[in-house]
Amino acid sequence: GGGHSAACGCKMQQNSVETRLPPCAQVQASAAESDEHEPSVIFSDAGLSVPGEHDEGYVGEKDNLDPEGVDAKLIPTALMAKYATDKFDPLSLEIQKVKAEYDRLRDILVQVCKANRGLDRTSKSQEYIDAAHEPAIDAYRKVMDLMDLKKKQDATKEEFDVGKYFFVTIVSASHLPKMDKYGACDAYCTFDYQIHRMGQHPPEADGNKTCCIVCENKNQHEKALCQAHRSATAPKSYNPTFNRKYMMKLDDSKSHLLMGIYSWNRTGPHPLIGYLRIPVWAVLYTKETEREYPLSAINGTMMRATAQDANGENYDTFSMIKVRFYYKYKKRDARTVYSTPGADDTKLDGWHIRRWVGGSGYVGNWVDGLPHGEGAFYGGDGAVYEGRGFK
Repeated sequence: GGGHSAACGCKMQQNSVETRLPPCAQVQASAAESDEHEPSVIFSDAGLSVPGEHDEGYVGEKDNLDPEGVDAKLIPTALMAKYATDKFDPLSLEIQKVKAEYDRLRDILVQVCKANRGLDRTSKSQEYIDAAHEPAIDAYRKVMDLMDLKKKQDATKEEFDVGKYFFVTIVSASHLPKMDKYGACDAYCTFDYQIHRMGQHPPEADGNKTCCIVCENKNQHEKALCQAHRSATAPKSYNPTFNRKYMMKLDDSKSHLLMGIYSWNRTGPHPLIGYLRIPVWAVLYTKETEREYPLSAINGTMMRATAQDANGENYDTFSMIKVRFYYKYKKRDARTVYSTPGADDTKLDGWHIRRWVGGSGYVGNWVDGLPHGEGAFYGGDGAVYEGRGFK
């Protein structure tokens, strides 16, 4: 691509785009490497700007460019999308900064989708577009969820409560360390719903066998349905199963779900093995999903572990916790649109339900055929937005 080498002064190998940035982009990105947990530095410190519709780098559907000109515009755009979305970490993003990141990533998504729709492009630039497309879609969905929660957070109490109840099931843990002198580990789990408290982890020791909590909303006028916070003890197991279900009302997207794994002792306190702390907005509005997360030790680092495969060989892993989430969100009147794989996108505008093969779908607001603002993907583990339809 003569356009890219002229702009950056370097050669690029086509087969390297799936795993790394070219040297010139690595140099540009070096300023952001020191603090990869701050999404706000992705664009400014890395020297990567998001082109607007009237900027020189913008790729439009009606651009009439020769192959070299296509490369010159598409490759930097794709590199920017790939780098920004690889670095994007929604768990580190403050809810107040959502709008800015949302606007930036939506610009990227629009450009990549337009590049995938009938633009006369070279095979070289197509490699970059393919490598950047799915990460951009994934990051866009995450930011869209954050925007949805920001709107809920700003809404009235009455509007927020129509979402009914949020269910959390602590399913199991795996690869726990040995905690007993003469046994394996007698583990149980605990659950807490933090609203405006700043605690980062559960108590280091739990010695109260009858302790329970009640989750309350921020206005203190309605008690949520939350059972006793601890599960039954799973004796002598490094991989205990709990299946402990909790149900609560959610009022504040700034709240956190806090889960702890403790080791039961006949006498003395029960030491904390590890914990998981998740912001509510990271898991809210999922139809039903089961995920595994690494446990954190009391110092905040992920807990490393050693396990054996089927052949008896040791391998390095992490102590894990498996959690199932389910949220009953508000029902809204919406027109259902069915998509055929491979067909051109329908230019949807307004609130619609869109279904695709497998029964999955997206219910939410659409602008010019793209998901926009509030809404939710559901049953979407195998659902991928392809730019030309759903599958």
